[in-house]
Amino acid sequence: MTRRLLLFVAFLLLALGVLEAFVRANGEYLEVLSDKTSMRIKVFERSPSDLGLLFIGTSRFVDCIDEPLFSRNLEIRSGKTIRALNGATAGIGVKGIIRFAEAVSQRGGLRVVVLEASVPSLGKAAVSSETDTLKEDIAAPGQDESGYGPRIETALQGWLADRLGIVAQRKSLRPASAINLFALYSGSVMDTTVWKRKGVLRELFSSSEPGVDEQQFSRIIPVVTSSGDAGIEVTEGVDLSRDETLRNMEQLAEILAGSDTQVIWVAPPVTAEVAQQSESGETRAAAFRYMAYRYGTPVFDYSQAAIPDDCFRDTSHLNKKGRILFSKLLARDLADHF
Repeated sequence: MTRRLLLFVAFLLLALGVLEAFVRANGEYLEVLSDKTSMRIKVFERSPSDLGLLFIGTSRFVDCIDEPLFSRNLEIRSGKTIRALNGATAGIGVKGIIRFAEAVSQRGGLRVVVLEASVPSLGKAAVSSETDTLKEDIAAPGQDESGYGPRIETALQGWLADRLGIVAQRKSLRPASAINLFALYSGSVMDTTVWKRKGVLRELFSSSEPGVDEQQFSRIIPVVTSSGDAGIEVTEGVDLSRDETLRNMEQLAEILAGSDTQVIWVAPPVTAEVAQQSESGETRAAAFRYMAYRYGTPVFDYSQAAIPDDCFRDTSHLNKKGRILFSKLLARDLADHF
């Protein structure tokens, strides 16, 4: 019995030692696993140097852009091979997108960044980060903590977090983080946003790929605002001084202005109900015109495009059929920028 116990303890210590060595060797990546925005930024930073196009947006971009399909159709339309990465993240807000833009501004060689122009991406604060350290999770000794026991426990936990990677990175060692770790290491060779879409397993085992009606395809045209047809005078009569969307668009444009990367704004498709409620109006149109005039950043607005109702899985997200349709539409419309 004693021998078996000693063998068990020895095996446990060995396993913990191997795990600790793994955590220390991959600490840079494990730190970002429990925060979706940080993980997508790290995937971007690890991407090949020939990356030519990056998408940054919310779950709307996750659901409406098929990265490989877009790249193939862009090559057909432009005659050029452009490596693309869909860096969209479900749950991201404007603060997270600003963090992403700052990472983009520090990297050279990226030709185009496509930013989502929608209420979720530009009008809301970012969701709270899940990457809290152990020290932040441990409540400091307060009035309802009495005696030496709780204080000693808190101090011991903090001491272990400073010295053991498996304690400090415990959130990154949860089973759910395995998918994120896989995405982090495979992001440069496959579209990892596929695992973040709702109903992905049903789509993978579905029958044939939905086709695209060519006549219907040719009729779907976005509202395009470019520097050539937008002037500052078109904002007259519209008060943009308190427009949150415009302020956030300007901040993102300023961050990327110092780089050689071209900025393109894309408002993704939504149903007519959502378009009328929040994704349209003269103030929004004036903000798009101002951005095109002031920063030379074109805007492709698909929020009111004639996307069929059977292409949506809900009022603001596309399903598989819609994603195939929109990926081809976007490749068609952006081809001239390459």
